Amino acid sequence: MGIKLSELQRFLAGCLLFSAPVWSQVPATSEPMWVENLAPLAGLVGLPPQRAATLSDGLRIDTHLAIASHFVASESLAEAVIFDGETTRYSLAVEYGWQEDWSLRLTVPWVTHRGGFLDGPVNDWHDAFGLSDGGRAVFPENQFRYQYSSDTIEFDYLTGGDSIGDVRLELNRSLFQDPDQSATLTLGYKAATGDAMNFTGSGSEDLFVTFRYSNAGLWQLPVSWHTQTGFTRVGSSKLLGPDQRNGLWFAGFGIDWHITRRWSFLAQLDSHSGLLDSSMTALGDTSGLLSFGFRFSPHRSWMFDVGVIEDIVVETAPDVTFQASLRWRPRRSGLD
Repeated sequence: MGIKLSELQRFLAGCLLFSAPVWSQVPATSEPMWVENLAPLAGLVGLPPQRAATLSDGLRIDTHLAIASHFVASESLAEAVIFDGETTRYSLAVEYGWQEDWSLRLTVPWVTHRGGFLDGPVNDWHDAFGLSDGGRAVFPENQFRYQYSSDTIEFDYLTGGDSIGDVRLELNRSLFQDPDQSATLTLGYKAATGDAMNFTGSGSEDLFVTFRYSNAGLWQLPVSWHTQTGFTRVGSSKLLGPDQRNGLWFAGFGIDWHITRRWSFLAQLDSHSGLLDSSMTALGDTSGLLSFGFRFSPHRSWMFDVGVIEDIVVETAPDVTFQASLRWRPRRSGLD
């Protein structure tokens, strides 16, 4: 049943030959996917998405739309949780750089929670491939409920709603910047601008520090790669309750494979520590998100991404997230 070695070798050789003509045409700008864990509680805290470590002078603008479908139903002797709904987050990020060493970035999200429309397609997907749905099919489709109870906290959110989310402000400092690699240190602040009653904000302020590294080559292939690691100090949140963890680590790794001059294949892995001291997988375990997507770059100022995110550590993130990003960078003289 396995693929013969000779067949695998021919496949890999074909990929390399296909990619070879564009090695010298790799776009000057590369970015990892914009991936956030939009689970009802994880989406509230200051866990920044991956970004390239390269800084440049002038203005950058990123827009991002993500739609996530949640389903978790679990209980133990001390806890019970139901997350059944859909989250839509639209984000606008504006970044200004100077001296090619510094930049300031502001990210403003608009967050909506509702019953949504994805339950049917997700159930059909599970049925078609014989995948476990964790009990999703037993519940009515497109209903909304965020419920959690423990010895220390209880909430039962049934109505859904929308509002501005928690705004993030980040100061970025380049550590070094060469033609093929760069590294950046970021200090970030998440304000309490969202509405904790509607799950669009945590009701607290967070601080985070992030180290990012980007490299323009991987094994002499037309592949850029990016990585980040960081730590978030979470403010005291009534929504998270007394069992919240005040310190969270996060990390990620992503590749940008330049299939042609205009098109890229994207793959990424992201993770962060659990939010609560909890026996529930959805709340206490380390998360794992695996993302795939494609990028179209009509020229060097614009990038358009589409992608999908899966929870490879089940219940620690939404069942599935569909997303799209549009990015603008200043046009450099002499480049198309």
